[in-house]
Amino acid sequence: MDGAILGSAMRRAAVLVFLLNSAALARADCDHFKWPLAQEKAWFAETPENVAAGGAIAKTAGAYELALKPESAAGYVVAPKTLTAGAYGAVLRADIAKAGLYQVTLSREAWVDVIQDGARARTRNVSRQRDCPSFKKSVRFLLAAGPAVIEFSAVTAPSIAISLAAAP
Repeated sequence: MDGAILGSAMRRAAVLVFLLNSAALARADCDHFKWPLAQEKAWFAETPENVAAGGAIAKTAGAYELALKPESAAGYVVAPKTLTAGAYGAVLRADIAKAGLYQVTLSREAWVDVIQDGARARTRNVSRQRDCPSFKKSVRFLLAAGPAVIEFSAVTAPSIAISLAAAP
């Protein structure tokens, strides 16, 4: 191959690598979710309150570090649609003070369901950004006032940071 052609091809490849890296760095700022998560970003940057699997969360505005159990011992109220071998999960209880749209934001990839009156609440929307260092996923649910169970499954680590908040 001619030296000029090879040099030109290498320059094009270097520019392409630069552009791809720049795009990846730009997305790592966590600003590419479908809705604003600035409050969650602040909560996750603080030290989240520890809560054990099967426990309850007292507030719907803040982050929690949830200790998980193997999925087989998670105590699901409604079984997840799929269980993952070697994965972790948990249930949390929450009291929803006012009916409305709520979002559960997760620090790592996981499945999340909210159970009210023995049935899964329908997911209204999901937003992901896998390269965000603070959180990976935020899921919105329309919830009624009253008790709720939040179920987490398919988590690949024994803990996960989460938040539950009314959607802005």
